Amino acid sequence: MVMRGTLICLVAFGMLVSEASACCMASSGPPVWMKNETVIIVWDSVRKVQHFIRQADFDTKAREFGFIVPTPSVPDFGVADRFAFERLESLIPVPANADAAAGFAPASTKAAGGVEVLKTERVGDYQATVVKATDGAKMNAWLKENGFVSRPAMTEWLDFYSKKSWVFTALKYVAKPGEITNTQALRLSFKTDKPHYPYKMPSDTFNDGDTRPLKLYFVSNSTVKSSYAISNDQWEAETVWSGPLPEDQRAGLAKDISLKTEDIPAGATVTIFENGEKESNFKEDLVFAGVANWTPMIFGSVVLIAIAAWAFNQRNRRRFVPAT
Repeated sequence: MVMRGTLICLVAFGMLVSEASACCMASSGPPVWMKNETVIIVWDSVRKVQHFIRQADFDTKAREFGFIVPTPSVPDFGVADRFAFERLESLIPVPANADAAAGFAPASTKAAGGVEVLKTERVGDYQATVVKATDGAKMNAWLKENGFVSRPAMTEWLDFYSKKSWVFTALKYVAKPGEITNTQALRLSFKTDKPHYPYKMPSDTFNDGDTRPLKLYFVSNSTVKSSYAISNDQWEAETVWSGPLPEDQRAGLAKDISLKTEDIPAGATVTIFENGEKESNFKEDLVFAGVANWTPMIFGSVVLIAIAAWAFNQRNRRRFVPAT
């Protein structure tokens, strides 16, 4: 069944709606319902930088809510235009028979033992505080001290990333009670050795058989596939489409997500994943790897074989001297 409930955690970086009143970060009052969510990941393999952009709509009467984003290094922030998602979606070819168609309550910068507040700033609709902790228990205590919901089950989840020396971005949004909240799309950019998706969730936020609706646009220098980081099992999401990002769309996409044109790989490929009704594994993160394009290699091999055959034939012709 689809996970939903009172608390919210970042889907692309651990946010999810659960049946239980528990998650990575959440409202301490009325329920918060996620109505829609999509993600863009831009991977710069040369600079080893991942740009993560997420948009979501919420239906809530809660005065405020927030969530936690684990990353391998301290992120930079930006606000993205929602048109970026439409831009990438429009790349999918249309079948021939298809129809035409409030203020903030900033987190304290007080550092508890074993917790370091690295920076805090306002990003669009959110107040973002970047925190590094030596272990999950200390991070969980910091969350409680700073007005976020904390639960014992979160300690193990927080400890998993703390032991990897990742940092946490605590994002707090002030909602308009009684309205569907259309949040601004946020961008987090950070250094990492390989592109990933912190899919792992606290143990009390999911049940066996739960699903996780998500649409993800992955922009990189090649088509990618996704698998779970520990088991290496393939992610159950369907690859909806993969194809080139037109060069005339490169600058526009960069502007949409508050980046420079050179931050988008030249000759980039867009891979679109969609996960809906298939059961998800919430115990592991996702990693992405390029899929080799064998066409040029096969073509090159055929050309080499043809040249070798021609040369062999020419040599044999020179050796043959007809009788006179």
